[in-house]
Amino acid sequence: MTLDSTETIEQGHPNAATITGLREVADWLEAHPELPEPYYAAVSFRSSYVEKNAREELTVLAAALGERASEEARSGEVEIAARFENVRVSGAAKVQHLRDTPPEPVVEYEAILPVRS
Repeated sequence: MTLDSTETIEQGHPNAATITGLREVADWLEAHPELPEPYYAAVSFRSSYVEKNAREELTVLAAALGERASEEARSGEVEIAARFENVRVSGAAKVQHLRDTPPEPVVEYEAILPVRS
């Protein structure tokens, strides 16, 4: 089966390949109802894991995810994540990459998402 899902994607879109791939997987799953439901699917933004602008990247991801976004800090890493049914979207960064200054021996974590009441 050859799928051409690129027609609806704006030319030059930076995520065109990922969008096309996700649409192809969705079409493939739809065409094969005999398959069991996948446990989950994932879209992971890991470029921010080592970039100097990790806080900015995770802040942009959190804003795009809106109310769906959750934030978790563990083992020297922070992750912003959300679920769209059983599709998980996430981005992560090492805590020391979220600081504007070089890390001290003990790195304190400052939350990206505002506290929700």
